[in-house]
Amino acid sequence: MTQPVMRVAQVASAIAALDIQGIKIVDLHQMKAALTDRDCPMLGPSSNNPSFLTDWTSQRRSLQGNPDNRYTLNYTLYQAPVGSDRGLFAQYPTLIENARKVVEAIQALPRVDGCKSITLAAMPAFGSVFDASGQQFHGAMFALRIVEF
Repeated sequence: MTQPVMRVAQVASAIAALDIQGIKIVDLHQMKAALTDRDCPMLGPSSNNPSFLTDWTSQRRSLQGNPDNRYTLNYTLYQAPVGSDRGLFAQYPTLIENARKVVEAIQALPRVDGCKSITLAAMPAFGSVFDASGQQFHGAMFALRIVEF
């Protein structure tokens, strides 16, 4: 039976190649464990609750053993460190606008070879997000459902 080929790195590179005005986008190898306010706003692979790759299933879809891989890639938009403004929700208008830009860019994402679809699994989840070192940021989480054939 053919081993499943996952194109996680290719999808991550396609997302990192997006150009969203005012938002830095990083690829897997560029993600830092500890972020600072100078890194924000930034979209990058989720490193903390949920992890970057979740919900992977693989099924044989043909007599030749070709797999159908389905998985979720989680991305986090880091808007600003918590406490960088006087009000708890001072960052939200800009955060919402940046999330809208991210959604539009993902919806217009060019085709990635071998991927049948790349879609948002749900609306972004807004609130506190954490980098890999546990620092808290205002942000949003995006779950992208990937289907490969």
